[in-house]
Amino acid sequence: MVPEPVVSGGRAADARDRIDVSVVIPTRNRADFLPDCLASLAAQRSDAAFEVIVVDNASEDGTRAVAQEWAERDPRFRWVREETLGRAAALNAGMAIARGDVLLFTDDDVYVQPGFVETYRRFFADHPERPIFAGGAIHSVPLRLAWPAWFSPRAARSLILVDWGGERPLVPGETVWGGNTAAPRDVFEMLGTWDEEMGVRGNHRPPIDQPHLNEDLEFEERVRVAGGEVWFVPDAVVDHRTSVPGPRTCLRKGFGTGRNDFNRAFRPGMPEDRVRGSRTPGALVAWLSAQARYLTWALAFRLRPGPGLFDRAWFAAWSSGWRMEDLLAGGPHDDFDRAVRRITRALTQRAASLAPAELDDRG
Repeated sequence: MVPEPVVSGGRAADARDRIDVSVVIPTRNRADFLPDCLASLAAQRSDAAFEVIVVDNASEDGTRAVAQEWAERDPRFRWVREETLGRAAALNAGMAIARGDVLLFTDDDVYVQPGFVETYRRFFADHPERPIFAGGAIHSVPLRLAWPAWFSPRAARSLILVDWGGERPLVPGETVWGGNTAAPRDVFEMLGTWDEEMGVRGNHRPPIDQPHLNEDLEFEERVRVAGGEVWFVPDAVVDHRTSVPGPRTCLRKGFGTGRNDFNRAFRPGMPEDRVRGSRTPGALVAWLSAQARYLTWALAFRLRPGPGLFDRAWFAAWSSGWRMEDLLAGGPHDDFDRAVRRITRALTQRAASLAPAELDDRG
């Protein structure tokens, strides 16, 4: 691969420039999304000297012009073209010219929060042990930058892609995603670069049921095998542009989110007397009440779609999942357990089916 010239503020990059952090963004045919991502990086508040490297992965639209314009406008921005298709190949091309001791990786369809660079800089300064691979939270924002008229922002919790709570090393089965990851350069020098046979390559995508074929998860496993750790850094947040599914799917996701939140001890604010205790009468009554509310509010939303009723229906779906876990948590897998799950499944499927499968943005 022979890269095109790297541009930095309209001049060739000076290897003597001191850089603490390099942010690498692989992009392909996303000229419409890329400017928003780059603007969020330009607005970073950090004590670190950082650079942003845009890797144009054989784009056929106006990506090159966007990258070049930013490089000429801001000396912190550089770009390179990589003809080998694949996210991993693009990441490797960006790393090859990066000058920072800490390498951050994100995507072209995100907004990074203002503390993104500084959070990772401080994290690795506080954790000099090696090897560590880290990742942060990935939240959702609407693809069109405005939620549909019927949608409730509280339901966006169901669309969160990655959030493992507090700062901590993750256990096997908990992973971070490539759109918000970071590592010191010497971790890659120790373990090798991204595997270019993995992950998205042009129109090829790994099967959704085989996530281990993605380059980020493969590298995480490499870190663990080498005796290292994968950490979650909650204050390093990116917002990912997301298509909002229809109301029915959102309610189903709300039920699943409630179950997950119980097991993560997540409390969004109500009901306040949340934990009743496994298999107690109070937990049983609360579970039955949650199922009834879910059916009621889902029907109300069906009859009169709007954000207020959808918010109530979504929270009822969330409570249905949360209350089921409260009733069964820690209990044996016996006839009672199976009966509660069977009844919950039947009622929640019925409740979700009451909501429209699709609504346009006007509700």
